[in-house]
Amino acid sequence: MFALIHKNEVISGPRDWDRAFFTFLLNSKNVHLNMPIPRAPLDNEPYHIDTNTKIVRAEIVQGSLNPLVEYYQGPTWELFEDKVLAHYATIDTPIEFARNNFKELVAAKRYEKEIKGIKTTIQETEVTLDTSRDGRNIFIQKYSLMQENTTVNWKFPEGWLTITKAELGQCVAAGVTYIQSCFDWEKSYDDLINAATTKAELLQIEQDIKDEDSSDLNRAANVN
Repeated sequence: MFALIHKNEVISGPRDWDRAFFTFLLNSKNVHLNMPIPRAPLDNEPYHIDTNTKIVRAEIVQGSLNPLVEYYQGPTWELFEDKVLAHYATIDTPIEFARNNFKELVAAKRYEKEIKGIKTTIQETEVTLDTSRDGRNIFIQKYSLMQENTTVNWKFPEGWLTITKAELGQCVAAGVTYIQSCFDWEKSYDDLINAATTKAELLQIEQDIKDEDSSDLNRAANVN
């Protein structure tokens, strides 16, 4: 990363080396170029354009950031002969915007849960049901078109079963119940997010979600 300095002021940076952009900025400052700026940096040393203007390495200085509740503000500059430091401060996101970030997180988590599939038992065989939106539609469409007292050959991940309309209805009902539970899960967290008034309360919600994810992974590992 580099910074363009003119009269001890950073006028561009930190940014990648960009000859065209640097040239444009210098023209706007009425800085005369005796020769074109190189297409790429020649070395780590400052590139002097005139006594008041140079391009130097720029280093970014910033702390850790939780983008759900914080953002970077800056930079403020610290200038040296051969480089500049761009300092970014970590600022708390206003609570109303942080809530929206958490709602987006919870909605994404709900969708992950929604489409991951569930298990049900048909004819004493545990089978996996596709709970993606396309997969659910296939079950529902077939069930609505199927006549009573008929059967259909259905391929589950575990293999083929010849199932009745009632058994297909069981699959539909299991999927509907599961999907509703996913939306109920999201709504419960939405209520907590709406009630949160501090950064600490939102961070506790984030931790609770992480703990749930960890418990789900442990259960899956034990089953497998």
